[in-house]
Amino acid sequence: MFGAIKYNLSNLMNFSGRDARSTFWYYVLFIVILRFAGGIAISLPMTVKATAGAMEAAQAHADAATINARMMTLVAETMPMVVWLGVALALITALLLAASIVRRLHDIGMSGWLVLVPAGLQAIVLAQAPAAIERVKEALARYEGTTAPDPTAMMQGQGMMVLLGWLPVLFIIVVGVIKSNEGPNRFGEAPVRF
Repeated sequence: MFGAIKYNLSNLMNFSGRDARSTFWYYVLFIVILRFAGGIAISLPMTVKATAGAMEAAQAHADAATINARMMTLVAETMPMVVWLGVALALITALLLAASIVRRLHDIGMSGWLVLVPAGLQAIVLAQAPAAIERVKEALARYEGTTAPDPTAMMQGQGMMVLLGWLPVLFIIVVGVIKSNEGPNRFGEAPVRF
């Protein structure tokens, strides 16, 4: 496993050759773990700030509606930073995976240019981030503290974007599970295996 990770990290700009399924999946697992940890690190400050605000309001003997409203205000203040850091994390993830996906495509006898399909879909989804920030901020601004914010209002119009966001993941899974071409193919000799 560590050999596959080291190999992929040292070949981030190598878009030629072939990677076997095991080499690919060990590296993808590593990236998924890093992305998960990064996501937690990004959202933690917002969570801490919102919780601290709620605790301060509670210690001041505020009613439940005031506590909830304070929490939502703090979430709305931090949301843009969290979303933009999430976009940056998604871009870094895409860059870390690009060459590995191309080599995996080569291993199954397909052109590496196909990596542009999930990259394009991801770009479309990420380009929607500013509008998503505004929708969530507007929904949180309307929150009065007596009822929970309407998640439907926050996600209004996001159905297609959510679907598009999952298509690159599906692409990676499909490319990752297809069996390697036996022997040499037009992209090189036997794949790198770990």
